[in-house]
Amino acid sequence: MNESLKELAVRYFEGPIAPEEECELFGFLAASPENAALMREWEREWKQRHVPSADVLRSLARLNGKIERRENRIRARRRWLRFSAAAAAKGKRRRPL
Repeated sequence: MNESLKELAVRYFEGPIAPEEECELFGFLAASPENAALMREWEREWKQRHVPSADVLRSLARLNGKIERRENRIRARRRWLRFSAAAAAKGKRRRPL
């Protein structure tokens, strides 16, 4: 039984499984703390052996690029806001009263 549940857990780690299979897996987890510990062990084993596909790695690289470009735009915007605020503050001090 544990071997079939382990195979089910591995399929769960790799992506969606059928709702009935999910109920079976989570029922096993809820049955005892030992089962939950066993599931964590299976997950650790899977993480050590799992190699993402080339498509997943490309998608991740694209996502990271988008995040970096957005962060760069935000940093540039903040820099200009600081310069603008400093210039505005400097301009106010020079005005005669």
